[in-house]
Amino acid sequence: MRTISAVALLAWCHVLQARTVAVPSDYPSITAAVNAARDGDVVEVDDGHYLESEIVLDKKITLRAKNLFGAVICGRVVDFENSGAALIRVRNEAVIEGFILKYGYHGIVQRDSPNVLWRAKDLVFLDLKGAAISIDDRFERTGRAEVERLYIDHCGVGLFVNDTESLRARKIIVKRCRAFLGVSNAGDVDVNEALVVDCRWTFDGLKNPGQDELAALNIVLGPKCYLAGGDNPSDTMKSISMRRAVGLADSFFNGPPHGPGSAHSAMYYFVKGDLYAAQGNASSALACYEQVALLAQKSGQKELWWQAEFGRALVLGMLGKAGESESAFRKALKIAGDIRSWTNEFFHRLSFRRRDRDLLESYLEHLLRGSSGMSGDQSARRALEAVEGFKLPMLSRSRRGIDMVAEGRNALRDISRIQRRILASAANGQELHSLRVELGQAEARLADCFRKKDKNAARGNSGTRNDSLPLEKLRPILAAKKEALLEYYIGPNSSFGLYVDGRCLLFKKIGASSRIRSSVKSYFGFKQAVNKGISSGFEGGAELFEAVIGPFARELSRNAKKIHVIPDDILCYLPFEALVWPGAEREGRPQFLVETHEVSYGVSLRRSFETDGSRTGTGLGLDLLAVGNSLSPVDDPRRAHLTLEKPRLKYAAAEAKAVTAGFTKNKRIVLLDREATEGRFRSAAVNSLRFLHIATHGIVDDREWWRSALVFYGKSDGYEDGLLSPPEIALLELDVELAVLSACQTGLGLMQQGSGVMGFIDAFLAAGAKAVVASIWNVDDRAAAKFMSRFYRHLAAGMKPASALRRAKLDFLNSGYGHPFYWAPFLLTRGGGE
Repeated sequence: MRTISAVALLAWCHVLQARTVAVPSDYPSITAAVNAARDGDVVEVDDGHYLESEIVLDKKITLRAKNLFGAVICGRVVDFENSGAALIRVRNEAVIEGFILKYGYHGIVQRDSPNVLWRAKDLVFLDLKGAAISIDDRFERTGRAEVERLYIDHCGVGLFVNDTESLRARKIIVKRCRAFLGVSNAGDVDVNEALVVDCRWTFDGLKNPGQDELAALNIVLGPKCYLAGGDNPSDTMKSISMRRAVGLADSFFNGPPHGPGSAHSAMYYFVKGDLYAAQGNASSALACYEQVALLAQKSGQKELWWQAEFGRALVLGMLGKAGESESAFRKALKIAGDIRSWTNEFFHRLSFRRRDRDLLESYLEHLLRGSSGMSGDQSARRALEAVEGFKLPMLSRSRRGIDMVAEGRNALRDISRIQRRILASAANGQELHSLRVELGQAEARLADCFRKKDKNAARGNSGTRNDSLPLEKLRPILAAKKEALLEYYIGPNSSFGLYVDGRCLLFKKIGASSRIRSSVKSYFGFKQAVNKGISSGFEGGAELFEAVIGPFARELSRNAKKIHVIPDDILCYLPFEALVWPGAEREGRPQFLVETHEVSYGVSLRRSFETDGSRTGTGLGLDLLAVGNSLSPVDDPRRAHLTLEKPRLKYAAAEAKAVTAGFTKNKRIVLLDREATEGRFRSAAVNSLRFLHIATHGIVDDREWWRSALVFYGKSDGYEDGLLSPPEIALLELDVELAVLSACQTGLGLMQQGSGVMGFIDAFLAAGAKAVVASIWNVDDRAAAKFMSRFYRHLAAGMKPASALRRAKLDFLNSGYGHPFYWAPFLLTRGGGE
C-alpha cells in the first residue's frame, strides 16, 4: 500500500510541476519553447506567423495554438525542396492542436521514432509539397496516431503511411492535392468521415485498388468517405456531385458552428465557400467568403482573412462586379503584405508559395483586363503598389547591438568555437556529425536573438506601414537624373514588367514565366562560352532583350540614360547590361545595353529611393579599407552537402594593392594575406568609410545561406574563426558609401521569391552600406584584378560608383577582355536609408 501511495504521490507532484510555456512571451520561437519544456507541459503559441521547421516533439507535451487557427507555422524556403524536411517531427506521446501549417515539404512526420501514440486535432495544412501527415518507418511497423478535424488543401498527399502500426482518422477534408492517401506498406489504417475534392488521384502508390486489395493492406475506408471531382474516381469511395459535397460540410462540422468570432465558424464557411466556388455557384461562395472575412477580422485570424478576401475578389469578378472585385483584391494584398512585413526575420523570411503567388498574378491580370474602368496610368500605379507591397523590406539596421546582448554574444562565440573544431583535421565520422548538430543548435540560439530584435522592432513600428508610393516625389528625381525604373514579377504562369521614368508609367505582360526562365537558363551558357568568342551570345542576348526590355524600349531610348532594375525570380541572376539591342550595331557588331545605359539594381523601389545614395557619415573617416587574401582556405566540412576546395587566389593581394592607387596614404588601410584576419578587419571597419574592398574567397551556400562566408586568414584571433558569415556581417556597424566584394559568386545565395537573393548583399546593406558591388559567377582571378584596378581608378577620379562601374565595363569591352564573361558578373545593388 505504501508503494502505491508513493507512486501516486510522485505522479501528483509531476502534475503540480507541469507548466504552460508561452510563445513568444516566454520564448521567442516554438522550437526554443519545446526544447525547454518538460514531460506534461503545455506549449501554448500566441497568434502570429512562426517561420520555423523541424520542431521536434520528443517529450510527452501538448503543443497547441492559444487561439484556434491563430498561430501559423510556416516552413523555410529550403525545406520546400528537401523531401526529408518536416514542420513538426513527432517522437513521443505528444498532442498537437489548433495550428495552420503551411509552406514546407511535409507537415507532421513520425519516422525513426519509438512506437508511441500521438494525437492531433483541429489542424489546417496548406501548400505543402509532400504529405500533410506522414507515418513512415524504414524497417518495421512503428508509429501510431489518432487525428481528427483536419483540412488539407494544395498539398502533395493528404495522409501517407508506410510500415505504420496504426492510423485512425476522422472528419478529414482533402482538396486540390495530388492524392488523398499515399500508401507503401500500410499497416492498420482506419479512415472515416473523409471528403476528397478535386484530387488527381485517390491513392498514391496504388492503382485503383478494390476493397479486397485495401483489406489485404489493412486499410479500411468507412461508409462516410466520399469523393467529388478529380480525374480518377475510385470504387472504394462513394462518388458524389460537387453540389452534394457542399452539403456534407455541415455533417463534418456537426452543423454550422455557433458563437461570435468562432474559429470553427470561420473555417466552416471557408470550406463551404471553396466548395461553392468549385461548383461554380458564385453567389453562394460570395456569401460564405463574406462570413469568413467578418469572423476572421473580428478574431484576428489574418491567414483566413486574406484568403477569404481573395476568394471574394475572384467570385465578384465571376459576377461581373469589377469595382468590388478590385476592392477585395486590394484588401487581400494589404493583409497578406502586412503578414509578410511583420514576420520578416533575418534567418527566415516568408516566401511566395502557390496561393499568395496566385493572388498577385490574379490581381495583375485583373488590372490588365481593364474592366474596372481605370485609366492605364491608374492601373499601372495599382500594379506597382501591389508588386511593391509583396516585396519584403531589406534587413533592418535595428539589429545593431545584438552582439552586445550576452546570449547573442555567447551564441556567436559558440559558433566560432565549433567551426574551429570542425575545420580541424581531427574532426571526422561521428565526431563531425555531432559537431554539425551542435553548430545547428548554436545557430538556432543566434536566430532566436535576431528574432527577439525583430519582434521588438515590429512592435515599435506597429501601424506605420504605408502602401502608397511616393511617385510624385520620385518622378522629378528620375527626370533630373535621366533615369528609369524597371520592376518585374515572375508569376506562376505569366510574367509582368513595370516601367517608370520622369514622364510615364507603364505596366505590361512580358510573356509566359516558363519561357522567361528557359531563356535566362539558356543565356547562362554564354558566360562560359569564352572560347567561342563574343558573338556566341548575341542571339540569346537579343531574344532576352526583346522579352524583358523590348516592351519599354521606345520610352527607354527617349527618356533615360540610366536604368535601375528591380528583378524577381531568375531575373536576379541576369546581368541586364549584357543584353543586346536587336538590330543596333557598334563597330560592326551588335550593341550591348551597357554601351547605351548605366545599370544598377535593387530589391524594392522604396528602399532604393528612400535616400539619394549619399553618405550619412561625418566624412572624417577613411577613404578606403582594402582586404586582399591570396591564401587558400582549408576544405569546409561544416555542411554535409557542400565540400569546397579552393585554389590560391594569386592576384588577390595584388588587386588590393592596386585599388589603393589614387587614394591618400593616411586615408586608407590595406590588409594583405596574413594581416587579413577577421579580427583586424572588424577593428578597421568601425571607421566611417567611403569604400570597402574585399578580395578573397567567397563560400556560397545556397541552402543554409547563413553559412556562406567571406574567408579571411585563418589565424585564431579571440573567438574569430576566419569565416565572416552574413549574420556576422549584418551585426557590423558600417558607414560605407560602397562595399565591393571581389570574391567568387558573392552576389549569389538563397533565391526567395518576394525578397530576392538572401546572402552577402542583403547583409552588407543591413550593416550600413549604401550600395554593394558583387559578382554573380566565378571570374578569372587575373581579369578580376585588372577590372577592379580600372574601376577604382574611375572612383578615385570622382565618378559615382554606378558610373565608374559602367566605365570599367566599357574599358574591358574594348580590350582583350571584351567577352561578357569578364565584365558582366559585377552588379551594383543600391540600398537606402532607414
